[in-house]
This record gives sequence, structure tokens and C-alpha cells, in this order.
Amino acid sequence: QANAGYTATQYVSNGKSIQDNLIPELYTYDLGDYIRFHLPGDPTNPDPKQAFAGGTSVSLFSETGVATVAAVATSARFMHNWTKTGDVDNLLLEKITRKVCDDRLFAAVKAKYDKLDESHRYGQVMLFLAIQEALLLDETTLKTMEDWVQRDDLCQLFGGDLKSLIEVIESVLTVLLKYGRFPHQLAKHFLTQFSKHSCEDFAAPFRSMLSDYVTAHALEEKVLGSQSSAVATKHYNESIEVLEFAQKLYNNVVTTGKLIGQGEKPTDGALNAFTGGGDDDDDDWKASWRWYKKGEYDSLSASRKKKVRDLFNEKGVPPDAPESFRKRFEEAKRKGGYQRKTTWTDKAPGRNSKTARTLRSNGGAAMIDGKLMLWCKGCGVNDSHSSGGHDKWERNPGAYCLPANHPGKALQLKHLGGASNSNGNESRLQGMW
Repeated sequence: QANAGYTATQYVSNGKSIQDNLIPELYTYDLGDYIRFHLPGDPTNPDPKQAFAGGTSVSLFSETGVATVAAVATSARFMHNWTKTGDVDNLLLEKITRKVCDDRLFAAVKAKYDKLDESHRYGQVMLFLAIQEALLLDETTLKTMEDWVQRDDLCQLFGGDLKSLIEVIESVLTVLLKYGRFPHQLAKHFLTQFSKHSCEDFAAPFRSMLSDYVTAHALEEKVLGSQSSAVATKHYNESIEVLEFAQKLYNNVVTTGKLIGQGEKPTDGALNAFTGGGDDDDDDWKASWRWYKKGEYDSLSASRKKKVRDLFNEKGVPPDAPESFRKRFEEAKRKGGYQRKTTWTDKAPGRNSKTARTLRSNGGAAMIDGKLMLWCKGCGVNDSHSSGGHDKWERNPGAYCLPANHPGKALQLKHLGGASNSNGNESRLQGMW
């Protein structure tokens, strides 16, 4: 269990190194034929040439049981003894093996190679050991990885460093998918674990995402035994999507403040990271033309939310958006442009900003820079409603008006009454009621 994550990470690293470097190196030195070894057609024939006649060639990447050290060594010995370049090829294969392996991998390969009988020590055998060490995993290791990625204490591993944890998890998922061992609806497990994180601001978005996931997969039956590759790939993509969102959210918290545990006092930076306040304009961040679920959208800063809305206005509703959103969007377009359900300004002050503190200390309403601003516990700073009217506003944002006895009405009247009556303020005031 303790080494499952490391094994997967090393596996992915080794695989990439061999894939990127081995084949090109072999063909550079005209050694491409050595990626395969030969099985004799008649193993009992004492004449090697006749023994290998009618045989077959097998890739060094074949599963254990077909490709063995003894079989590769027999083929390597024949190539060494019956070709003019046998000695040179042997030395080159050893050097190429060293070149495509990192230090840790080569040390493991060399240790096994040195223990072989002298009759088995050929460059092709060393190459085979490197491939085997890097890319072949036994049943026990795979089962350990499968159990590890479904642990209930994932968020506590690596000392709570989610960045390192997620990188390791992604390597484990790559291995499990390749070997047909991907757990059913694994994304649900990740959503559950992240929703229990001690940092409430980090955990909250995952609760709504978990609810959406359960609803969307309510009719998906669990495939007993092994999953089809299509189902496994679908679950893999879902899991990666969750992990990437968690990575971004975690980075957002760490770079703008500190992870805040339950009961701790949040810093301004941590609050601003989740409420859209602060000075971060996210100039380099680009919105993707896809649906942003509520939890994910809520976690974005104000400037990023605006970029998402601007993209939707430019390109229309993305194909994966819910039908209810599509209808509301089209209806708003017909009325003169899409407006979000909230009426925040483009850069609404954060919950811990001076504006927010002023509003809370004045009963939730104040005239700021000549404009009525309001405070809602659910939405924060806005210009449309306060906490008591949130439910009515939520049901129909476009039709909502402040009640006649709302303190904001008195502030508007006082503000307008101090201005010249010649500018039509009186008629505008009547239209507000």
C-alpha cells in the first residue's frame, strides 16, 4: 500500500522514457531487429541454423510466460555466434539499455543481470530485463494499486499536499486503465473524499458536484467482473476531470492564502480566492467553451467568471450544457443579451472587502459612490437584493424589486432628494416604486 503510488509513478516514467528513446536508438544503430527475439522451430536440433529454421519471432514487450530470460538468451546467443557483428551488437545493446534507463531503473536491471548465469549475459537480455522491470506488473502489484486509489484517507496522504497526491493518483489511474483494472465510478470516490476535506472552502464545491454525479449515473449499472474498455475509459476521463479541478482549486487556495481548516480564522487571501475579491485579474487565464458545473463555476474568481460569460455570449451555449440553461440563455438573448442570474458588477468586492464590511455594519444596505449597494449572505455584495429577498430574487431575478419598506428605498429617496429636481429624478423615483 505504501509503495503503490510510487510504483505507478515509476512505471509511467519508465514507460515514457523507453517509448521516447528506445526504438529511435535501436534504429539509429541499425539494431531494430533486436526489439524481437526468435523462438526455434525445432528446439531439439543441435544445429542452431536448422533449429531456428521455421521458428517465429516474438516482441520483447510480450507478456511474461512467452518472453523469458532463457528464451531471449537462446536467441541472443544464436545472433551473437552466427552474425558478423555479434560482438559489436552485444556491446551497443548494453550501452543503449543504459542510455534509455534512468539511474534507479538501471540499478535494478544491473542487479538482476549480474546474478544471471554467464551463458545468459547478452546485451539483448539486458534490454529485455529493462523492459520487464519498467513495464510489466504482477497481479499483486495491480491489486495493491487498485486498493490504494480507493482508500478512505486519500486526502491525508503526503502530509495533506494534494498537488503531490493528485500527480501520483493520475499515474495509478494510467496503469489501472492499461491493465483493465479501472474501478467502477472512481470519480464518485474522489468527489466524496474531497468533499470531506478539512478546508471547508475547498470541500464545498465537491458536494454539489457529487450530487450532480450521483444523479447523472443513477441508471448506470455496475459491470461485474471486468469493465468494457469504453466504460473504463469513460470512468477514467471523469476521474481525471475531477482531479484536474481539484488541482486548480488547491493551487488557488495555496497561492492566494492558506488552506483553512474548520474552526480556524480565514485570511483575507483565502477568502478572496473563493469569493472573487482581491487584485487577481487572471489576465493569462482563458475560459474553455464547455459547461461549468455550479461547484466549479462558484470556485472561479470574478474575472474568470466574466471570461466564461463573455465566451458564452460570443460562441453560444456549449453542447454539454443542461437544456434548462440553454432555454434560459436563448430567452435572454431574445430580450437583448444574456445576463447572469446574479446582478453583481464585473469586479464585485469580496466578502471580506471594505465594501462588504460597510454593508454588514449598516444593516445590509448603503449608498456607495452614488449607487445603492446591498449585502446578501448567499451572494455577497450586489445591487439587486439583500438576504431577506434572496429566495424571491432567485426565482425570478429579472422581475424582482425591493419591497417598499426596504431600508434601501429610504436611502435612494434621501440620495435623490438632495439632487436638483430639474433633472427628472422625481419621475425616475416614481418608476422605482
